[in-house]
Amino acid sequence: MCLAAILTQDIAHEGRLNFPSGPPEQSAKPTPVNSQKQEKFQSGTDAHRASEPKFEEKYFQQVVDHFNFNSHGDNTYQQRYLIQDQYWKKGYGPIFFYTGNEGDIWEFALNSGFISELASEHHALVIFAEHRYYGRSLPFGNSSFELPNVGLLTIEQALADYAVMITELKKQLGAPDCPVIVFGGSYGGMLSVYMRLKYPNIVTGALAASAPILSTAGLGDPKQFFHDVTADFESYSSDCANSVRNAFLQIEELAKRQEYQKIRDELSLCRAPSSDKDIHQLYGFLRNAFTLMAMLDYPYSVSFIQELPANPVKVACETMLNKTDLLKALRDTVGKDCPLD
Repeated sequence: MCLAAILTQDIAHEGRLNFPSGPPEQSAKPTPVNSQKQEKFQSGTDAHRASEPKFEEKYFQQVVDHFNFNSHGDNTYQQRYLIQDQYWKKGYGPIFFYTGNEGDIWEFALNSGFISELASEHHALVIFAEHRYYGRSLPFGNSSFELPNVGLLTIEQALADYAVMITELKKQLGAPDCPVIVFGGSYGGMLSVYMRLKYPNIVTGALAASAPILSTAGLGDPKQFFHDVTADFESYSSDCANSVRNAFLQIEELAKRQEYQKIRDELSLCRAPSSDKDIHQLYGFLRNAFTLMAMLDYPYSVSFIQELPANPVKVACETMLNKTDLLKALRDTVGKDCPLD
């Protein structure tokens, strides 16, 4: 018998303000500073990330098309996965399976130490599966992104990949009765939820972090994600969110007057914007910078997606609040780049 693990996660934010793709709207009175967050900021220097987990890289012979054998017959491709068995009680412990999302699987494995920590507690086997068409898991090799070949890059195909891989690996590893708990974050979290819904005979449970299931189904507030991003910055200081908002408004006013060269000079852009489309693209670049800081707001430095210091929200807010020129503060906060190229 295998040890069944029941894992649940309930994360809720009460954000009201928003950093949209265009200039942020004015809002009601900001929420008070969260004392628990402030404690985190003050004690962040004592924190450290979990030790880097040890994985073995392997490949699984995967079916190219799970649903139409007339298209590619029984053709297969090599799907990469990473496995960690140092904590596993073979034939007894559960299997923690990460439903890989849009990127190289090593990036996710080396920045998800929480799963390995749980594995050590529950004597679990850990598997990180790479999503088709990403990393080295290319169904058509170097031709995978040619127009005739991208049609198999779908959620349904990815879910079927994971279902087949789980089933076959359980046989190979002598773990036919071990329960499988799937993990994922963001799009990968959505895949974890869908795995539990679509393949309940294969997956015992799912832990999905930041998975916008309701929003993508049109059932929730489409701006909730950005409400939560704003709430992170407000939790440091309501003045911080207001400073960012006012900087966006300054860009809007300059754009209305077509003072594009001034926008370039203030933000140290590679070239000046020249149209509303460029301004919209600039908003997206700036918004994404704050989004990443909120997503990766750990009390230690990280190099996942991009290099960030410990407590990046705190660092960003200090930069925004310590300068009188908001556009220069915005530039120093998000860094110099070429978003219009």
